[in-house]
Amino acid sequence: MIKRVFDLFFSIILLIVLAPLFVVVGILIKLDSPGPVFFKQKRVGKDNKTFMVYKFRSMGVGTPDGAKEDLGEESSYVTRIGRIIRRFTIDELPNLFSVVRG
Repeated sequence: MIKRVFDLFFSIILLIVLAPLFVVVGILIKLDSPGPVFFKQKRVGKDNKTFMVYKFRSMGVGTPDGAKEDLGEESSYVTRIGRIIRRFTIDELPNLFSVVRG
């Protein structure tokens, strides 16, 4: 229970502090390529429970399924802003919402 309170507290603080970054990254993604700002995907977690993972979209819409994850920054599917947010792991920040949701 202590770990959950710790995770919840710091996730909320980080979301508040990073809110301006979320807005800027969202605008840059929309300006860089058409499509949604966030990429979402179902994943299997603890006790085989499925949950949604949210990330900033770093690849173009219509990328083939076989080319989705673990592509290097040099892939032609990765957008210009996608290269930057992947390099600094900014694309993973929306996962803080998953931490808050539990």
